Amino acid sequence: MSKPLLSDIKNHGQLYAFAASLVVVFLLALTGLFSHIDSGVYDIVLRLKVKIHPVPLNPRIIRVDLNDSSEYELGDALNSREAFGDLLTVLGDCGAKPVFDIIFRQTSQNDAFVAETASISGNTVLAVIPVPEVLANFAHDDLSSTERELLTKHLWHIKEYGINSIPSARTFIMSNPEIASAADRFGHIGVEADSDGVYRGTPLFYRWEDGVIPSLALAAVVAELGIDPSKIEFHPNKYVLLPIKEGEFIRIPVDLSGTITIPYSCLWVEDSYRISFAEIVSAQHNDEIFEKLFQELNGTIALVADITTSKKDFGVTPLETVYPLSGIHASVMSGILNEMFYSFVAFPAKIAIILLCLAAAVLISFSKRDWLYHTGFLFLLLFYSVLVFILWFFKGILPWYSMISAGIILLWSAGFIVRLLLNYREKFQLHLTCSRYLSEAVMKEVMDDPEKLKLGGERRFMTAMFTDIRGFSTISEKLADPVKLVELLNFYLTGMSDILMDNQGTIDKYEGDAIIGFFGAPITTDKHAEYACRSAILMKKKERALNEEILDRKLSHEPLFTRIGINSGDMVVGNMGTRKKMDYTIMGNAVNLASRLEGVNKLYNTGGILISEYTKEFMGNGFICRFIDRIRVVGVNTPLKVYELLDVNEEVSPELAGMVREWEKAMAEYESRNYKTAFDMFNAIYSKNKTDGVAEYFLMRCGEFLKKPPPESWDGVNNLTSK
Repeated sequence: MSKPLLSDIKNHGQLYAFAASLVVVFLLALTGLFSHIDSGVYDIVLRLKVKIHPVPLNPRIIRVDLNDSSEYELGDALNSREAFGDLLTVLGDCGAKPVFDIIFRQTSQNDAFVAETASISGNTVLAVIPVPEVLANFAHDDLSSTERELLTKHLWHIKEYGINSIPSARTFIMSNPEIASAADRFGHIGVEADSDGVYRGTPLFYRWEDGVIPSLALAAVVAELGIDPSKIEFHPNKYVLLPIKEGEFIRIPVDLSGTITIPYSCLWVEDSYRISFAEIVSAQHNDEIFEKLFQELNGTIALVADITTSKKDFGVTPLETVYPLSGIHASVMSGILNEMFYSFVAFPAKIAIILLCLAAAVLISFSKRDWLYHTGFLFLLLFYSVLVFILWFFKGILPWYSMISAGIILLWSAGFIVRLLLNYREKFQLHLTCSRYLSEAVMKEVMDDPEKLKLGGERRFMTAMFTDIRGFSTISEKLADPVKLVELLNFYLTGMSDILMDNQGTIDKYEGDAIIGFFGAPITTDKHAEYACRSAILMKKKERALNEEILDRKLSHEPLFTRIGINSGDMVVGNMGTRKKMDYTIMGNAVNLASRLEGVNKLYNTGGILISEYTKEFMGNGFICRFIDRIRVVGVNTPLKVYELLDVNEEVSPELAGMVREWEKAMAEYESRNYKTAFDMFNAIYSKNKTDGVAEYFLMRCGEFLKKPPPESWDGVNNLTSK
């Protein structure tokens, strides 16, 4: 199994998933879904901002409310418009600049009085209602020549830079010519709610013929600041530039159509700069009230609006469900005077954000650990969320949130699904591959952490085991039938392999009848020598049961005898091979030594299991074994003590325990070169058990040394001449 290959597939899969996610995000953006969601986000954060830090309207703006009580109190004076003339008189005397969010469409008996007082007051801004081009079938009379002349007179010719989409008006609804002619400026009140019925923005201009009509709020502020309209600049998708004086400007953030996001800063009910219409009218004949109002109105902009319930000039804003629409004009005027705006995220900034988030997402996708992957995307989402809200609360930049956050979540989810599927595929392949050489217990740990089978090799202290069947070539020749031979091997290897894997062993490979296994990888354990020794003893005991069935089923003409060599030491373990074909295997001198020990069994005619002194050191106290000899294997100069592993302590018979004690005494005499005494002692051991091949071997050697003693220089090491 090639994990680099799987990693490549995973990365490519995530990139494909990312590409698909981006297409989905793009298509959703085309539907306007994200703009709709961002509007909702804006509503939420605006309410939060106003709740935490409300900002009163600019004190230069006074709201003059024609409310229900004023309507009741003034009665016929309103219908005859006498009250409007008195209002204008008081406002003029107080030095206030009147701005009317009212259309005087029908004529009335006091229109001349209203027009005269408006002219005397000066700086009167009068509302007009644009009829957009899209409402081509709107039922309305064409403009009279006088009305056209008045509109032409009040057109602005601003400097326009670049392509824009300022809305065009087919016609306008305006006050009757007698009153309209007295106005210093016209300002449109063409405020349209968004598709969800909430008022969030208003166009600063409506195009008509060769100029534009400004909004009521912009017209009032320009008059207040004494700005020449012809010097106003409109940069689409950037700002409207109002020149205050040389080198000093007010930049109003707008979109392509010149629409400003209404800079709501407080609740309508909490605006203290409001005076009732009736109170101002009463000041015409009450000096005390006039003196009081003069202090409040002098030098202000008086926004006069009809907010009676019968007028029904109310709408829904992000802050309030019932909001007098005249408050929109007041908020825009205040925003311009305070230079407090809500800005759009610039297009270059949007591109930069998209590219940075994409780069971060791709970088995160290369995380090999799932927890790093999820943490990375969660951090990216939280970081962008916090950034958006910081920019909103401290810089007034409108939340451009839903598209990026949806993109992050989609990329996150798509990548996760790919990782999930590929991890499942990888684990399935891992299970198929590893189940051939790992036990279920070890498999569970590896499946939980596949890094335990990491690519390449690592040096680790562990234990290797080599097994082989004595004389198997002869057995296979006698069988003759290949089918029977395969059946025999499968039956034998299954029984032996199960024991090895049940004791946390790993099967490296099968070489014919031989099993090569190791302990201590992929699961690290300090008991690798103990597990190897226990497995070897159980394998020899299992061998007896296997032989009974083998002979019964006539799979072999003779019982099988397994030789096992075990050694512990530093080895290199890992996946080795090519990207297309790899094996989890072991390498190193310690491995080779285990292989040599398996063959040394034949020389000493052991009961089947030889272990090195290194394995004996680390196998623990749970086993009984006997010292065999000191040997020097081919290619290794260092002498090695080898031991025959006999049984586990808890199952040792008294006879075996007694034999080992006698053996230790005999070996002591042998190593002291008391070959006659050693011969007698080995002979006593052999006479009790004629199957003890090791005792028979040392009887023979002692006999040889009695006839021809070794030289005095002999170090007592048996130098092996073959592998």
